[in-house]
Amino acid sequence: MQSPPDADPPMPALTPVPLSFFESAPVCVTSHRLVKGAAADIGARFDDARFWVDGLRLGSVTWTSPRPHGTHTTRTVEVGPIRVDEQFLAWEPTRVAFRLDHLNAPLVEAFAEDWRVVDAAPGHSVVRWTVALRLRGPARLLHPLARAALRVAGWAALGQLSRWLRDRPA
Repeated sequence: MQSPPDADPPMPALTPVPLSFFESAPVCVTSHRLVKGAAADIGARFDDARFWVDGLRLGSVTWTSPRPHGTHTTRTVEVGPIRVDEQFLAWEPTRVAFRLDHLNAPLVEAFAEDWRVVDAAPGHSVVRWTVALRLRGPARLLHPLARAALRVAGWAALGQLSRWLRDRPA
C-alpha cells in the first residue's frame, strides 16, 4: 500500500543508545554558558515547548507523550527541513537527556543530547549542553568536521538561550 502523496516519508531509525553513550560516542562535545536565572527555574521550563522553540530557535516541538513528562517521554522536533523523533533518557529537575530515535538525515547512526543546569553566582546558572553522535559507514570520516560544527552550534544555541532567558525571567 502506498502512502498518500502529501504524507511525510518514513524517517530512518537510528541506533537506540543508553545514557552511557555520552561516555563512548566517537563525537562528544560539551558547551556551557552562564545565564540569568536559578537552575530550578530554568529546569522547570524543560517541560515548556516555548523554551525549546523560542529559547533555542527550533521550528516546532510537538510532545507525543501525555503529561506529566519524564523519562521515556517522546516528542517530535522540526528545525527547517530536519525532523526528528526523540525519547527522553533522563528527566530530573535540572537535567534532561534524550536520544534521537528517527531522523530524516541518513548520515547519522546515533545521536543524543544532555542538558544540565547548575546554580552559579546569585541569580545565575550555568547551562551545560552535551551532544554525542556517531555517523554511519563512510560518513564516519567526517567525525572531526562534525565535532567542529557542534562546537559552533553549541556556542550559538547557548548564546540565543542566554538572551531569551535574560529577556523572559521566570
